[in-house]
Amino acid sequence: MKYGINLTWNDLQKDAGALALVRQYLPAMEALASQAPGAARIAIRTAQGYAPQMFPAGQVAALDKALKAYGAAKPLSAEDTARVERYRALQAAHKVEAHPERAVRYDAFHPGRPWLDTNGNPIQAHGGAVYQEDGVWYWYGENKEFTDGKSPIWTWGIRMYRSTDLYNWQDRASHPGVHHAWQHPDIALANARARFAVTDTEADIIRSHMFPLTLTKPHHTLEAAVVGLMDKLCAAAELLGLVG
Repeated sequence: MKYGINLTWNDLQKDAGALALVRQYLPAMEALASQAPGAARIAIRTAQGYAPQMFPAGQVAALDKALKAYGAAKPLSAEDTARVERYRALQAAHKVEAHPERAVRYDAFHPGRPWLDTNGNPIQAHGGAVYQEDGVWYWYGENKEFTDGKSPIWTWGIRMYRSTDLYNWQDRASHPGVHHAWQHPDIALANARARFAVTDTEADIIRSHMFPLTLTKPHHTLEAAVVGLMDKLCAAAELLGLVG
């Protein structure tokens, strides 16, 4: 669990120490949650935005600092430890190696020749897309760096590049691909709660939308099951070229 004011009152029920801090710094939160059950499902940060008179900014900031300090001092659970180790392994596996001796500066396109990034590595952005934002071009696509036709893995995640001239591309990130799916639902839910009042049904939709890839996050509501089914049907239709 990531401690801070992005947590909801319901989240805090699992941790007596964190709950005590909220009662100390923000006693109004418990009163609000008991009077309006819906408020127990929104992040403390969001609640402060809705009712600034009830949740003074100074008290909320002090609580956020206290929760983060509490979380930093608390030993990691076995699940969190495994998650950290998995991230470190992914980070090491996707480390970008520079080959300056192979790097070139392009001023034109050269069809038929290997296209190298600014590290001197072949660009891996197959089946990609390019978009522009604030004068910078971004190109992302499938990473085929280790695809050899022998392994059942046909793509090794997503890679992204940036350029200001469309000729020379800097490798910005290697997305861990399928591994991301295991963490994405929780990250998406945390981001949603930080900005909106999320109901239990909406939380279930977000948390389970990658199911069955995330076997530990099944659907618990009919709405979540319908959204999940439509997501898979739309993805299949796109893969088969049935929609534009």
